[in-house]
Amino acid sequence: MRRAFQPVAQESHRETNKEGDSNSPLTQTEVSASDDEDEGGIDGLTKSDDKPRLRMKRSFELLLKNGHVVRFEVRPII
Repeated sequence: MRRAFQPVAQESHRETNKEGDSNSPLTQTEVSASDDEDEGGIDGLTKSDDKPRLRMKRSFELLLKNGHVVRFEVRPII
């Protein structure tokens, strides 16, 4: 699992676990102070000047063993 870092999701990946352990995450989840500034929900998205960037920051990706990437968007409710 990794935090989304591109506005458009990739369809595939070639990354492997750094430690070689199949249960370890590929990357650490990054947290920034701006995460707390997201008002959440559709109201927060409506007020945003950069909607694609906010949607990306609300997203995380699952990197599957077969190389596919599945992206999920979280809509925080505050």
